[in-house]
Parts: sequence; structure tokens; C-alpha cells
Amino acid sequence: MKIFKRLIFLFVSALVSGCTTNQVAMNSHNNTKPLPELTEDPAKPIKVEQPCFPTKAVNNNAEGWVQVEFSLDKEGKPVKIVSLDDSPAGLFEFCALSSIKRWVFELPASYHQDARYQFVFEFKLG
Repeated sequence: MKIFKRLIFLFVSALVSGCTTNQVAMNSHNNTKPLPELTEDPAKPIKVEQPCFPTKAVNNNAEGWVQVEFSLDKEGKPVKIVSLDDSPAGLFEFCALSSIKRWVFELPASYHQDARYQFVFEFKLG
């Protein structure tokens, strides 16, 4: 539930500020990579599914993030989903991509089928 609340907080922050904060995600090996800043007009999620948290990440006390990009179909469902970046590499990508596939977004006023949207999943241990 904490991850879901954090995701909603990050999304609302992005709506208010126009971009996510440039925080640093750290894993158990002290590798750091800043969260990407988003400047795209964000789409508002109306149905969200909490992403899984990999057992490997829990066992290694690892945290991180995944930046995804997608288009929306006429029902507000993400299509043409790709992972743009992640940290640590490959650890949380499957969980983020599996989750976003089940989301539904409110179509923005400027909607067109080729528009691209981005979202950053942040994975934090409670």
C-alpha cells in the first residue's frame, strides 16, 4: 500500500509542478542515478494497479525506479509501452511494465492517438 500511495503522491506532484522532483534513488550497493525529470503533459490515471516488488530487491534491500513511455488508446488504456530508463538496471522493469498495462487514464483534452506520455515508478522499501 505504501508503494501505491507513493506513486499517487509522485503523480500528483508531477501534475502540480509539471515535472517530478530530481531525487536520487539508491540501492544497497550505493549506486545512484537521479530520477528523470518529466516535462510532458501528464495523463491522469483513474485506475491504478500497484506494481509487484521483486523478491531479489527485497532480499538485497534495493530500491529504485523505472521510467516508462506509452500512448493511450481511445479507452485510456496504455499501448506501445516502452521502458526508457531504470535504476538499478533491469531490477524493477518487469514489475513496472506489468503494472502500467493494467492502468486506465483519463484522456487529456489535447488527446490524439500518437501522443506519448511518461510516468516514473519509484520503488521504495517501507
